[in-house]
Amino acid sequence: VYLGGTTIRDDLALQTDRIYEYSAGMGIEIPKLKITADCKIGENRLEKSQPGTDNSSKIFANLNVYYKPPFFSSLKLTDGMIFLRAFMNDFRFSTQERNFRENSVTMGLNIQY
Repeated sequence: VYLGGTTIRDDLALQTDRIYEYSAGMGIEIPKLKITADCKIGENRLEKSQPGTDNSSKIFANLNVYYKPPFFSSLKLTDGMIFLRAFMNDFRFSTQERNFRENSVTMGLNIQY
């Protein structure tokens, strides 16, 4: 569980911006199956102090799954793994026309020889 914030002071523009984030994450490891995974879900908010600038909000979710197949050791690939990563970011701004969402799913093979 994470709850935190950051204050950014710009002395030239005479403004102070604040970033707040709250999130929860969890990891799991299944040694017998050689699987590890983690996920994180939360919200990040930026509050601008200067009039006429956009406040923003980002809701996010991340998922990572890693698998070390047994046949990699027979190929002498000691640190090889197959991975699956997925994330979603949903951005919202004070001005409606600038809202957008990005999603990604990546699957790959990582080997060291």
